[in-house]
Amino acid sequence: ESADTLGWILTRDGNPQLAVALLRAAAAPRANQPINPTIVYHLAYALHATGEKAEAQRVLEGLLGGNAGFPEKAEAEKLLAELKAGR
Repeated sequence: ESADTLGWILTRDGNPQLAVALLRAAAAPRANQPINPTIVYHLAYALHATGEKAEAQRVLEGLLGGNAGFPEKAEAEKLLAELKAGR
């Protein structure tokens, strides 16, 4: 979770390029641990911020397709809608 925290701080402070590797590591599946949807959202947000919009959309579609409930779900849905609209 520390990689997620640092990655999210870097993203929000305008350094998403540095954050993507940290967030990819934080979002990676681990044995016997469920994937944290908040971390996956943070990764998608950072990818969008770096211009990797197709990958951000793919990540969000996978996240939201699972109907996972998480605090940032509304923000994730909004970001996905923006990506689908070409923004």
